[in-house]
Amino acid sequence: MKELGTQSHALGKVNGDFKDVEYSLFFKSICLSWCLYTFMGVGVVFYHGISLGVQFLLGFYWFLWGGLIVYTLLSKNKEFFLKWKHSITYSLASFLVVVIISLWWHLFKTSQSLIPIWIVLLPMFVLFYLSLISYLLYALVIAILLVTLTYLHSPISLVFFNNETISLSDFSRTVILYTGVAIVSALGKYIFTSEMRGVMRRFAILSHENKDLLQKQKKIYYNAYYDILTGLYNRSMMETKILEAIGIAQNDTSSIAVLFIDLDNFKRINDNFGHRIGDFTLFTLAKRLRKTLYDDWFKAHIKNNENKGFVARLSGDEFIIVLVDVDAKRVKTICRNLVRACSKSYTIPSVKKSKTPRLSVSIGAAYMRFYGDKAYNVFQDKSAIRRNLLRHSDKGMYVAKRKKNTYHFLEY
Repeated sequence: MKELGTQSHALGKVNGDFKDVEYSLFFKSICLSWCLYTFMGVGVVFYHGISLGVQFLLGFYWFLWGGLIVYTLLSKNKEFFLKWKHSITYSLASFLVVVIISLWWHLFKTSQSLIPIWIVLLPMFVLFYLSLISYLLYALVIAILLVTLTYLHSPISLVFFNNETISLSDFSRTVILYTGVAIVSALGKYIFTSEMRGVMRRFAILSHENKDLLQKQKKIYYNAYYDILTGLYNRSMMETKILEAIGIAQNDTSSIAVLFIDLDNFKRINDNFGHRIGDFTLFTLAKRLRKTLYDDWFKAHIKNNENKGFVARLSGDEFIIVLVDVDAKRVKTICRNLVRACSKSYTIPSVKKSKTPRLSVSIGAAYMRFYGDKAYNVFQDKSAIRRNLLRHSDKGMYVAKRKKNTYHFLEY
């Protein structure tokens, strides 16, 4: 059921997109062209009189609509041209043939008898893009009109062109030519559109499913390398990132510090208040660690996009902080600020303030530098350096744990 709902959503979206491509440029072009040529026609009427103004409008409308037809068809099918090399549709080819024939007749035929054809063709073109049914109804009305006029033997005359009388037979033959080609073109458009909609539907469904797959992959990646509770790196990512940090320190012949942080009395908090409050406490602690490190260390380097360290949750109530290119004095300052920030009181929902457990942390800091008299061997294996840093920081944490709410610094 979920997959069916997803496919329905994708189908609805592609139908809307398909209609937008089909209509937006078309109606904008019509409105803009009407305004432009009407303004020009009004100017001709104002300066040269009504007769010349009407002749100007009718004389140039064939150019307007011919260009508009080509422009709109090409605009409508531009995405098809980009995605399918052989996508010149039957309807497009048919209408282009009509336009080319019309232009040729108007350029090389001295008589103006074909001008009324555009008056018939223009609404035909509009209906062609609205719907096939309305288009065929329009063609039926034209056919009935021609039959009626033929039965009445009534000629068609246009007073705008020197009172020239256009014979019904010439007019009928030309209209039938346009109508026949356009109807065949409409049928081709209908067939092509049905097939193309099927392709577009399948493409939309595949795109939607691919998007869902990418989201699932991102979720799997996040769960694999990030701690869900705190949003920090997890143990797996920490082991990878610490190797990268060691490599940076070795290449720059700088220094690296690893801070092993343990929350004091966390088991008592879990036992007395439950795991929900315990999780909230861990979340609060992680937030304070990030805030303090950002203010004390990362903020100074973030503008230069420098990789100067990270924070990770090792397991349970244990956290790891890695700092790169930092001096020993700065490491001690950061440790003091972390102890102070984590020991501040905090509010737990549904727990009275007087009963809120007091937070405190014990920190073991292992410091190593790759320069100076006590320079560590820059060619030593990164994995060995990682093991030594974690072992010494863990040892320092247990030393600090004896007093609690403090830190112990080791340099080697």
